[in-house]
Amino acid sequence: SPSHLESGTYQGLVVLSKYTIEQYFTFSLPNPRLRVTKPNGSQWILFDKGAQRLTLNVQGRRLTVFNLHYFPFHHFHRRMNEVEFAGIRRELVDILLSRDHTPTIITGDFNNKGLPLQAAFPELFQQDRFQQAVEVETTVVGLHEQFDHILYTPALLEARRGWAAPNYSDHYAVIANFTFRD
Repeated sequence: SPSHLESGTYQGLVVLSKYTIEQYFTFSLPNPRLRVTKPNGSQWILFDKGAQRLTLNVQGRRLTVFNLHYFPFHHFHRRMNEVEFAGIRRELVDILLSRDHTPTIITGDFNNKGLPLQAAFPELFQQDRFQQAVEVETTVVGLHEQFDHILYTPALLEARRGWAAPNYSDHYAVIANFTFRD
């Protein structure tokens, strides 16, 4: 997607896999189209953000993976759990739910500043759809909040271990080991 930081540049997401990628596509996240005037008078507009969906062949078993970077509602003086945004949250959950009931992992920076993800995006956790694989004190350097998450379908996968590790980014790496449930 076009970068909000520097004109003429782009930002993106990547998935590196040692397993065969059978299907891959990108899609745009449902966008609330927020605007705000910053103290310096500049106008900010919430630009579109893309996400990835891919299907992996993991030793003969299919696994669906989503990778996304959600909207920074806090930069627009809003919270993602507001009733006004319930429609776009539900729309995204509908996209994330696997129609063929394959085990699913969702990774990403959810930008849930000031709120635990369960409070910021409750629709993800209703009816035990997804669970969080990694719950740590922080995944952002200098803060005590977790923005970066790995979610999974608990009926089909088991999270064996999850942790966050410092790296050369302003966000820590979030890592989890999974096994398929039989």
